[in-house]
Amino acid sequence: MSGGNMGGFMSAEDVRLDMNSYFSLDTRLTTWDEHQTARAQHELLVQQLKQKMYEHREKIALLMRSWKEYGDWRRAMEEYVAFRRVQGATDPESARKMHAEAVNMQKSILDQDRKNLDRECALIQEYGLPRDNKMNK
Repeated sequence: MSGGNMGGFMSAEDVRLDMNSYFSLDTRLTTWDEHQTARAQHELLVQQLKQKMYEHREKIALLMRSWKEYGDWRRAMEEYVAFRRVQGATDPESARKMHAEAVNMQKSILDQDRKNLDRECALIQEYGLPRDNKMNK
């Protein structure tokens, strides 16, 4: 306040300052209780997220292991068919049996391919692909 003087302040007595501040005390600790409740809910959510991430990691590991085991089985079957072809047949009947066996094994491989792809696609659709795409290695 300038004390009514329009020309400015003449002395320190012309200056007066009033400050008021109001705040309420949380005597019932409702803010503290809300904070503690929010903290507990946050911790619960973090634990649930960790659990879901762990389960997801385990399922992706199973998916990758299944893919590898299937690849090993398929390679073994193909090598067996190739081995039986190299053996050769000594008579027409054994040649017919070897051919029938090879055809049946190829059908089995194709049937397993279809079943494995269906299962792998369902797992991928449910859990997604791993980020580093280890399935192609």
